[in-house]
Amino acid sequence: MMSVGQFVVFRLANSRYGIEIRSLVEVVNMVALTPVPTALGGRAPRRAAAGLINVRGVIMAVFDLRSLFELSSISPTNATRILIVKAGERSMGLIVDAVAGVVDPAMGDVNEVESDRGRVPGTSEALTHVYQVPDGLVLIIDVDRLLADVDVNVSDSV
Repeated sequence: MMSVGQFVVFRLANSRYGIEIRSLVEVVNMVALTPVPTALGGRAPRRAAAGLINVRGVIMAVFDLRSLFELSSISPTNATRILIVKAGERSMGLIVDAVAGVVDPAMGDVNEVESDRGRVPGTSEALTHVYQVPDGLVLIIDVDRLLADVDVNVSDSV
């Protein structure tokens, strides 16, 4: 069993997820996104951005986690938030249904997804830990792994 530090819990559909606090820059209210074409130069990126936002002068790509997790899309609500995260040296946004708060788990409540025999069948490479709470589980995802193959290049001319 490996420990994880504090993490931010958020909701998507009927599930709870978390990302380590060290990956989070800030949480912002949902705003209108500037759409970007999904196919440029005759090729479509594998996992294209939902749009672009300007956060204090920094233009960044925003991804809808519902789309990345292959969940049905919904219209934003008053609870919808954008998590500004750092993946490697890149900053980007992740749209989530709602943010539940920050958790500092007890060591025995967090379990690694990987076992000695390999990964748990059917899980994403981005899923690293599971946090046990009295009414269910919180799936902890690694932002760097999750966003490893997304197209986040934003031209300076945007």
